[in-house]
Amino acid sequence: YIVIGSGAQNDVWCQIIADITNKHVYRSTTPDATALGAGILAAAASGIYKDVRQAARSMAKIQAQPFIPDSSRHNFYKKMFEEVYCRLFPALQPHLDRLTSISGNNLPK
Repeated sequence: YIVIGSGAQNDVWCQIIADITNKHVYRSTTPDATALGAGILAAAASGIYKDVRQAARSMAKIQAQPFIPDSSRHNFYKKMFEEVYCRLFPALQPHLDRLTSISGNNLPK
């Protein structure tokens, strides 16, 4: 995975992503995802590159050293997902639906 943006500047957050996904996580050298994306689209649209994919490959760079997943933390996150979240979300769903129906467009004017 490649992470970009302000959250990607935080080492702890990048490590958490690596641990949860159990994948190597690389950080983009460009912290501003919006500006980079706009530049990639502009370069492709102006014909500097033949398409967006080629522009992205040329313009986006990643740091060489990835965040390596820790298997024990991955197993912990996996267990929490399976034993807590997967049971908790269905139990909360009716209440979340009700909250949405009450608050939707019913704010007092």
